[in-house]
Amino acid sequence: MGSRYVQAMHPAARSGYLYLLAAQWQSDDCLVSSDEEELAALSGLGALWPDFSRAILRNFVIIDDAKIRNTVLFEEWSEALRVFEARRKGAKVTNERSADAERAQSDTVTAKPAKRRAHTQTQTRTVTETVEQKPSGSPEEDSLHVRCRTLVHAFWHEFHPEDETAPWEASEAKQLKSLLAANPGLNEEWFKKLLTYRARSDVNRSQRPREWLATLTDFKRGPLDKFKQPKGEHGASTGSSSSNGTRGAAVGRVERSQSAFRQAALASIEAAGGFPAGPDDSGVSEPGASPGHSADVPARSGDAGGGVRDQSRPAGSGVVSHAPEILPPSQRDPGGIGSHGSQRAH
Repeated sequence: MGSRYVQAMHPAARSGYLYLLAAQWQSDDCLVSSDEEELAALSGLGALWPDFSRAILRNFVIIDDAKIRNTVLFEEWSEALRVFEARRKGAKVTNERSADAERAQSDTVTAKPAKRRAHTQTQTRTVTETVEQKPSGSPEEDSLHVRCRTLVHAFWHEFHPEDETAPWEASEAKQLKSLLAANPGLNEEWFKKLLTYRARSDVNRSQRPREWLATLTDFKRGPLDKFKQPKGEHGASTGSSSSNGTRGAAVGRVERSQSAFRQAALASIEAAGGFPAGPDDSGVSEPGASPGHSADVPARSGDAGGGVRDQSRPAGSGVVSHAPEILPPSQRDPGGIGSHGSQRAH
């Protein structure tokens, strides 16, 4: 582009020249056709190509009768191709070396675990034999981790016979490791019992182990129902706490209803003027009152409550300090409160 010939081009010719350079760079052999019609199309000049073709083609050389090439662009293209091929070969060699190293490491690390996976659905005896093949000095926690994992596989296979093993990835191994670390007293026998309790519970047995390993100790007391409550001997929920709570709530409702009924009855009596006043409300003892009874503490046969009059109220109000018992209709006095009042009045 810094050539004096290019700088002297008409803007339309310079645009067509750049289009031809782009077409040459994108070709497989860094060549463009020498056909006039095709050059007119590639340059984007169309009908103007005859006017500017001489100035443009001055920067191209003829390779053969059918191809032309810009020499400067071809040198840049060749260098770019050389760098690209060198980098591709280097990347291929690096990838092959990395793959060989990974395969060698995988063969070393997974030689024994591969054997354990082959026997993962067998009984505990097979797992014990496999663990014994591990080098001496292996931590006891690792062997417990392996045995518990095998029990998980067996638990899964019992409900999913079509699967050889349970889904097991790093997330499952992490959850199992956390469970064993948080419960130091958890041994293989207890782990198997927890799995048995979970198998008898109302749970989703298709969940991956990583979803329920962290909460496996929830089944310490036995199987649970769908409400996370302990099941009975035959798999039914005991429901003792639920029934007691329901019974207590019912008793409370009855007591509140009775209390509201008493308060309503007392309010009605007070609104009607209270209990009718007796002859002793003036402070004079009734004839025939028993010895020791004063005018403030009458002994009336007609008082249903038999209580002491509230001293805070004026004499003659007839309201006693506590309400008479509210009886059912079948046990009430046919005369009612009015009859008592009329008897005392007479």
